[in-house]
Parts: sequence; structure tokens; C-alpha cells
Amino acid sequence: MSRVTNGKVAFRRTVQPADYESKSAEVELSFALDDGEILKDVIGEFMEDAKNEVLRTLGLRKDKK
Repeated sequence: MSRVTNGKVAFRRTVQPADYESKSAEVELSFALDDGEILKDVIGEFMEDAKNEVLRTLGLRKDKK
């Protein structure tokens, strides 16, 4: 049996909205997997959540959770 107890997914984005200006945001999510859970499915969901939150923080995505 294998179990992931402290997995982390991070997404960071930096944009340059104007000359000499930059904005950046980073989201890091931690997770645990029990035996039998499929890592690929869980990672995909976490990465999508992290990406969407970073884009919302930077004003590049308008929808709400």
C-alpha cells in the first residue's frame, strides 16, 4: 500500500501590465491521497484550481468560485 501524505501543487504567474510594472501571484495547495485514489486525476483537479485562483488574483479571469 502506498499513501501520499504531504503532496503539493503550485502554480505561479507573472504578468507585465505596463512598462516598468509587474504583478505576480502564486498558489500552493497541499493534499493527501489514500490508497486506491488515482494520482493523475487528483493532481489535475488541484492544478486547475490553483491556476484559476492565480488568474483571478491577477485580474485575468473574472468568474468567481
